Amino acid sequence: MKQNFLTLLITISLLLNVQYSIAQSTVTSASIKTNIYCDHCLECPTCGILLLNKLKQIKGIRQVNINTTLKLIKVSYEPSVIKINSIREHIAALGYDADAIKASISAYNSLDACCKK
Repeated sequence: MKQNFLTLLITISLLLNVQYSIAQSTVTSASIKTNIYCDHCLECPTCGILLLNKLKQIKGIRQVNINTTLKLIKVSYEPSVIKINSIREHIAALGYDADAIKASISAYNSLDACCKK
């Protein structure tokens, strides 16, 4: 009886570890070139913070980091849930270029003047 219980515990433990490994391996990272022009964009509630918060709310995106110096948005995402091109389109819809996808004109126009060229 004790051996059966011990075997069951070991089996459950192994299954949980395998599921955890599979879940962890499905996250992918990408760097997206963008057009952040001001040095305070990440503090600006109508621009950088809005961009960061909106991207974090999208299903499948796990983490977002914005590097204003390099003009890059690094995203960690689940490719089984969202495709990288869809992420680029979301960024463009918020007023920022995303690699080859240009920013939405109306969203770009709504950014603060310091966040535009």
